[in-house]
Amino acid sequence: MSRGGDDRREPSPRITTARPRWLTPAQQERFKDLGADRFRDPEFQGYAQSFRTHASLSDAGKLGWAATVARHGSEFAWDRAADKRRAHLDRMSRDERKVMTLLGDLGHY
Repeated sequence: MSRGGDDRREPSPRITTARPRWLTPAQQERFKDLGADRFRDPEFQGYAQSFRTHASLSDAGKLGWAATVARHGSEFAWDRAADKRRAHLDRMSRDERKVMTLLGDLGHY
């Protein structure tokens, strides 16, 4: 931020807006070469979802959860959610890590 506090190139941290990522020419060429397979590419998915708002992604997640519960049942859905949390332990909150440690100490995890 500039000394005067007026740097219009950076939004205020309190403002939450969708900030799309822009592709380099090499990325554009790579995605073009992938063709329809780009829809299965994690890097392309991150790029595409950067254009969506938080509300849009949240709504899609809720619909996906409801569809999974309707198709496979709530126990299956919760098991998959737990598997994903375990796979991403580095992104757990401090409180989640404390609970996981406690459960591990008690022999439940």
